[in-house]
Amino acid sequence: MTPEQTRRNEAITATLENLGWFKIPRTVDSIIGVYAEATKEQTRSLPYCATPKQLADVLKAASDEGSGGKSGHADPTAEAALMGEPDAVDDDDTLPQIDHALTLILESATTIDRACADALGQERWNPPASTLGRQGSVMDAVSRIEHFRPHLETALLAPGTDVAYLDGLVRLDLADTAAWLHVKCSNIWTASRGEDRPSEQSRRHAECTNCRSHGITGTTATVDGMCGHCSRFQSDHKCLPDQRICRAWDRGAKSIPNGWVMECKAAAKVKPGRSRAS
Repeated sequence: MTPEQTRRNEAITATLENLGWFKIPRTVDSIIGVYAEATKEQTRSLPYCATPKQLADVLKAASDEGSGGKSGHADPTAEAALMGEPDAVDDDDTLPQIDHALTLILESATTIDRACADALGQERWNPPASTLGRQGSVMDAVSRIEHFRPHLETALLAPGTDVAYLDGLVRLDLADTAAWLHVKCSNIWTASRGEDRPSEQSRRHAECTNCRSHGITGTTATVDGMCGHCSRFQSDHKCLPDQRICRAWDRGAKSIPNGWVMECKAAAKVKPGRSRAS
């Protein structure tokens, strides 16, 4: 592996680790919710099971009323957040910065994924976008990254591929932005006592239906009720992965033997109530 390949691989690993921090109870929407609750600057209480947009609107409205404009502070300090100081929130910075980072990460991952497909002459992967608010953007980005990662280095060798451009997307737009987002939200979470004040938004979580059918829990559904692994497997092989494959992923396997895939596809073609020999 060349030094450039090593740097890209490390950047992708770091990106996935930083985005992996955002999980129950630390979803992006939960962080916004508990921070709004901790600052105590809102003029109305947060509704039970409020949507991510409602949480963001309450936080922004509270900042408008409490600060009367830009405060000049991009990041809240722990003391200011817990005491409810007016400039604990910068309504012109914090939320827009988080939203910009989420958009940049997802768009960059999508661009790389499509570039890889084009370079290798493959059909572009176009799963439906998640409907889980800001956390959905994180999950969609993770699915995209996991989808293009096995093919990236091969795609970069294809004639006409803009290696410098894609390398910049990986190391800067993905890795650096994900690192910033992690630090930003980690600081907010700590300052707002997120570990002690879980938001109602943390209850909004769906596990992969296929993994759960095989007794595997703790996964996160990203596309059509399935995790990134199962969704990608179904897209590539037109069938759902069986228990053996799902358990291999759960143990941390990075690749699945071709023989397992062929057996899974063959089993999927057997109609219920019929044996393979019939």
